[in-house]
Amino acid sequence: MRLWLASKPASNTSPEAPTTRSASKRIKPLEKAWRVSCKALASLLNDDPSLLDRIGLLVSRRQAQLQQLEAEAAKTQQQDLLLRMQRLFKAWLR
Repeated sequence: MRLWLASKPASNTSPEAPTTRSASKRIKPLEKAWRVSCKALASLLNDDPSLLDRIGLLVSRRQAQLQQLEAEAAKTQQQDLLLRMQRLFKAWLR
């Protein structure tokens, strides 16, 4: 199950106006997603302030996982490029 925060554009354009954020979401076919409004999240955080710490920990862990996956993908791409270059140069030297 995934959660994402639903926010609406700020109706007020003053410099102090809150900024809005958006995010793309990728969900596997069998997963469920829940949309949580800002008002509902504020109520949950008011009832249990430690919830913010837990959410922060989950987000931090997920970011670390994504960074690891990106690093692995970059290494694979680098190795693939090197292999193709070696093949090309071997073909030229024949």
